Amino acid sequence: MYEARLGYQFEDLCADLFRAYGFIVKQDEVQEVSGRKYYYDVLIENEKGEQAIAEIKLYRTRKASRSMLKKAIEKLLRSGDVSNIKNLVLIIGSSLQSELKKELESEYGIVIFDSKNLISLFSINTNLSDRYQSITNDIPKSVFNDIEVEETNINIIFSLTSLSNHRIDISQSTAELLEAMLENIKCGKEDYRLFEETCTEILSFLFEEYLTGWHEQIKTSDDLNRYDLICRIKNGNEFWNFIKEEFKSRYIIFEFKNYCSKIKQTQIYTTEKYLFQTALRNVCFMISREGPDRGAILASNGVLRETGKLIVHLTQNDIIEMLRLKDSGSEPSDYLFDQVDQLLLTLSK
Repeated sequence: MYEARLGYQFEDLCADLFRAYGFIVKQDEVQEVSGRKYYYDVLIENEKGEQAIAEIKLYRTRKASRSMLKKAIEKLLRSGDVSNIKNLVLIIGSSLQSELKKELESEYGIVIFDSKNLISLFSINTNLSDRYQSITNDIPKSVFNDIEVEETNINIIFSLTSLSNHRIDISQSTAELLEAMLENIKCGKEDYRLFEETCTEILSFLFEEYLTGWHEQIKTSDDLNRYDLICRIKNGNEFWNFIKEEFKSRYIIFEFKNYCSKIKQTQIYTTEKYLFQTALRNVCFMISREGPDRGAILASNGVLRETGKLIVHLTQNDIIEMLRLKDSGSEPSDYLFDQVDQLLLTLSK
């Protein structure tokens, strides 16, 4: 069993924090309105029956940007709107600039807790503090390097007096449209090109900030191999920097397999030929509908163990999960970091 992703651990930790202060807590609540489902991380209720909703974010591979925070806040506002709950709190595992934090709180009528608040609040219980320390120890210093403390009264989350005046956009987002496009493609040979084009559009949406030079159907100089998609890594994200530095791969290959069945090991050995450390292309993400079978997993592990070439398998569900993360203000690269981290931690000799 893989260790739970840090994001889930952090969400559980924040839920336990509110319980430690005597609140009733429900996690991963879902509300359906007009046929659409709305999710929120934590629902908190005090002894007076007052309720608050918390949206919880832990960023591992980059610091939260204003645009990411606004997406997270929009999701939080939407949850409050459909639930008619006015008390809304955004919890960020790392620190924010004080000016940005105050600006967002004022503009959107919410409370924001960042690391400075959390360190104060976790002091109620040594176990909570230790768990927070353990989680944040695994985050690079370029993302998390703040140890300031800001004395915080947790009951501030129940002090809001009105719902935000911001108009909530309930139309489909770009991420939702892309998800629908992907799900409507039939598996099999007939729609393989549509699958490639849609996946390329999705990857560009997810990682355009970190990858550049989006070249499709590129042949090698000997005309023997053709990549579905190859990109070059830009600086600015801990995960992609890790790929570039530790795997000596400035270029990333993406392969798309629109098969109705799982990937076989023969596909792994074909893809392995594309990878070439001297040309700084040593990593491939193989995207398929159903993922690899056991033989393909063993083959991928063998290639990594024997040659140092990394082949990461992503299913359609993985792609959809990253779209939803992006749409909610989370960082999709964190998801890939978890995938690679688990692969390396469990790789046998």
